[in-house]
Amino acid sequence: MERDLTIERSCAGLEVARKFGWMPGKKRLMTESKVALARKPPDNDTPRREVAEHIVASLLTLYRWIPGASHS
Repeated sequence: MERDLTIERSCAGLEVARKFGWMPGKKRLMTESKVALARKPPDNDTPRREVAEHIVASLLTLYRWIPGASHS
C-alpha cells in the first residue's frame, strides 16, 4: 500500500511539473544550434572529428543526429 501511494504521488507531481513546462531527466547536449553548425561545416574538407570537437560532442553523437554524415 505504501508503494502505491508513493507511485501515485510521484506521478501527480510529474504531471503538475509538465503543466508548468518542466521536463524531468537529463537535458540534451545536442541543441538545435549545434545540429545546424554540424550540418554546415566551414568547408567540405573539414574532418567530421574536428566538427564534433568544435560542437563538443562525440563522433557517435554526430552520426546519430546527422544521418547523412559519412563515417570517414
